[in-house]
Amino acid sequence: MRLMFMRLVSELACDVLQFSPDSPFARFDHIRIQDGTSLQLKRSLAGVFPGRFTNTNPAAVELHVDLNLMSEMINRVALSPDSAAERPFLPAPEQVSGGLIRGDRGYFSKDYLQAVDHAGGFFIIRAKADVNPLIQRAIGPDGREVKAFRNQSLKSVSKRLSRYDCLDMVVCFATAEQAFECRLVIHPNLRTDGSPRYLATNLDADVFSTQHISDGYRLRWQIELLFKEWKSHANLRTFDTGNPHIAEGLVWAALCAATVKRYCAHMTQCISRVAMSTRTVAKCIHHVLSRVLYDLMHRPQQLQTSVDQAIDYLSRNARRAHPKRDQKTGRLKLGLIHVFADA
Repeated sequence: MRLMFMRLVSELACDVLQFSPDSPFARFDHIRIQDGTSLQLKRSLAGVFPGRFTNTNPAAVELHVDLNLMSEMINRVALSPDSAAERPFLPAPEQVSGGLIRGDRGYFSKDYLQAVDHAGGFFIIRAKADVNPLIQRAIGPDGREVKAFRNQSLKSVSKRLSRYDCLDMVVCFATAEQAFECRLVIHPNLRTDGSPRYLATNLDADVFSTQHISDGYRLRWQIELLFKEWKSHANLRTFDTGNPHIAEGLVWAALCAATVKRYCAHMTQCISRVAMSTRTVAKCIHHVLSRVLYDLMHRPQQLQTSVDQAIDYLSRNARRAHPKRDQKTGRLKLGLIHVFADA
């Protein structure tokens, strides 16, 4: 089932999104989003797949996912015990060359970011709350330098960060090789718990504003929607089996089903030339897919008709609900547009 999943994601992927030429993000060859999601298993599997929370979820697996933003398909998925660390599953720095990677704070590593930078790649990674680089320059929301922060450690000025809505800093991290310089975009008052949000990036400040960095990081939410789609509409849930091989096979089978559903959404978008909601397709495709599969096996002469009817049904009932809102505040805000290529 794992090999079948790998074949599906390699053969059924096509670009469904692209950046308009006037977007600063259009210069990247690819944009990757890295994150993970956990899945609880039967308690008897704790010896094979130990979980992080031994009292509540003693047995669990983690799916480490590398999502291609343009195709909305997976570059790579790795399955591990939930207790395993996340950072070893990041793509190799050479694979990010010419592209952009985004990730949450669990993937923050100064050495990894430096390696990505040296390989010619770019990143927007949320830094941990305990980072303490040396501040070389800090620009406030009015565009003026906050000179009092110059040559200070981040922790030494942490109590004064709340005076500013946003700060764009050039900072220097100590790494295993040598000092590493990058930007650190800070929003002190953004989070409800009062803790600042630190976004580390090596994108050029003359091209990418702090708003670009923040909106670029928010696109990471697309992978969270993918996880919700898997768990809600592809039967990726706790499996009642104590056999680790069966449990793992069922995980890959669920991902195969989810991949086929996404492909149906993407092909409907290409053929009907309307923006499709992958979540809605995943919810309702069972109404038409069973007939397509039946005709494929038993009535091949009727297959074209059933496929046409399925595409018509999905194009009318599974469109994106608010395309104009997507352009103002949603995923299309940074200049993403739908690709309506010939299928």
